[in-house]
Amino acid sequence: IFIIALLFGSILSFFLSSCNTTSSERKETPDWANWPKIEQTKEQFDEKNALCEIRKKCTDENCADRKEIQKIMVNRELYPEIAQKRSDKILERISSRIRELLKPHDEFFGRYPADWDEMNKLADFLYEEKFPEEALSYWEKAVKIKPNSDEIHGNIAVVCSHNGRTIDSIDHLRTAIELNPDEPVYHFNLATLYSVCRYDISEREGTPLPELFWKSQAEYERAFELDPENYEYGTNCFLNYLFAKYFEVKETDELEFNATKRCLEIKNLEPSQKAFILTNLGRISIRMGKNDQAKKYLEQSLVASETPVAKNLLQQIQKQ
Repeated sequence: IFIIALLFGSILSFFLSSCNTTSSERKETPDWANWPKIEQTKEQFDEKNALCEIRKKCTDENCADRKEIQKIMVNRELYPEIAQKRSDKILERISSRIRELLKPHDEFFGRYPADWDEMNKLADFLYEEKFPEEALSYWEKAVKIKPNSDEIHGNIAVVCSHNGRTIDSIDHLRTAIELNPDEPVYHFNLATLYSVCRYDISEREGTPLPELFWKSQAEYERAFELDPENYEYGTNCFLNYLFAKYFEVKETDELEFNATKRCLEIKNLEPSQKAFILTNLGRISIRMGKNDQAKKYLEQSLVASETPVAKNLLQQIQKQ
């Protein structure tokens, strides 16, 4: 259960927060003298700077409002109805602020309908502010103007995965990979969709479940190959095998063991991460009937970080 929970934790992190580029990462401090991205006039550039300032101001105000909600919800058990009403009122204030913010942006796009870059920035901002549907509408407009942007395709894929548009999400991820095959997050996200939405994809695309499993596994491994120090990518290469039976795939112990062992090569592992990998090596070894090998890995796991899972598995071996 612990192992499966970790896998779903990584899956949830993908669905909830994994747009390829976020507004918090994007440095919105353009310099007119060094602005080669798109053709534009000085007037257009100045307007973009003004829109940037509007977004920054909105972010600060929304952040203050959300902190206020957190304070209210601390005492929600004492006055649940009052707390909910006050929170709802603040959330409506945030929504109203976003609606007002969109007006000058839409006016700008009316004057400069081909400015995909500004549409992308606005969509990043809206996604970060937890308005994914609004973000999606601007990303979909931007991608029509700039269809060769892997970043925009990747971001659209994330939002589509939220609202059940699985096939659309997969299509955009495949396009993103065609445009930029060396970006690991696209491979990881595609692998996760193949694994989580296996039945839907198998039915809609006519792909047999076993074939879909190996597609998923190949994408996980490609992501890890491109970013070999990424713990999440590495662990999903072996955690995915836990779901092999749901794809009608059998006899994967040796492959699972090798995928797990590769994770020990990740540099700068935290003690808990190393213990988790070693515990899984012990678990797989027990399943393979190699108890002496399992004992070695489980003892190493407890040295790295004591966990109940490793202790329980070791006790099982000792009772045999």
